[in-house]
Amino acid sequence: MPRNILLVDDDESVADLVRLTFEINRGFRLLWVDNPSRVLSQLKSNSIDLVLLDYAMPQVDGRDVLKDIRADHVAGGTPVIMLTAREDESLVTRCLDDGADDFVFKPWRENELLARMNSLLRRREFDGRTKQLLKVGSVSLDTELRALTVDGESVRLTPTEFVLLHALMKERGRILEKRRILKDLWGHSVPEYENIHTRTLDTHIQNLRKKIAPHGDFIHTVPGVGYRFERAKKPSR
Repeated sequence: MPRNILLVDDDESVADLVRLTFEINRGFRLLWVDNPSRVLSQLKSNSIDLVLLDYAMPQVDGRDVLKDIRADHVAGGTPVIMLTAREDESLVTRCLDDGADDFVFKPWRENELLARMNSLLRRREFDGRTKQLLKVGSVSLDTELRALTVDGESVRLTPTEFVLLHALMKERGRILEKRRILKDLWGHSVPEYENIHTRTLDTHIQNLRKKIAPHGDFIHTVPGVGYRFERAKKPSR
């Protein structure tokens, strides 16, 4: 069954390009809106698998649309890839802070866009075939329900945050190398953007630390290598 992809972009030529890409690479169905005010209604009235969201639209900042999506209790868990013509690391970081799962620079390579979409859809489809309740201290992750609780309180995660936290908690006490995470979650990085992709991972880690607060120190940085999830040791007296 084709995956429903919602494109939010005021430029019809971009919609035509994406539509052509989907016609060549079957398996996707495009729904296009050029008016950001219609995004939430489209998400609620259609079964949308992923959103491609333009950052720079004349009517509204794409980040505001992203925030509206993430704040909605129905649409909030929909994967979102931001589209931007600005190769600006600080912009990418702000979008990730607002809840974007990934980003693609315009003009994109067809294979890169499809690879990032497929990677993100695979993350969303993570299932509970090996049902687990991962628990470290008062941080609990239910893989079947895709639910995180911290100190008994429910915390919403984006699809990427869920898969990343699951990988860290599953390997509790062991180091996960950055290059392994980048390959497993995002596929092979495009060389010229490798530094930005690494910063993307760092930003997701920072956001996870905020979401599991006051236990953010469970995620340890191993300088030059990667990350380890482990309950912080109490200082000896």
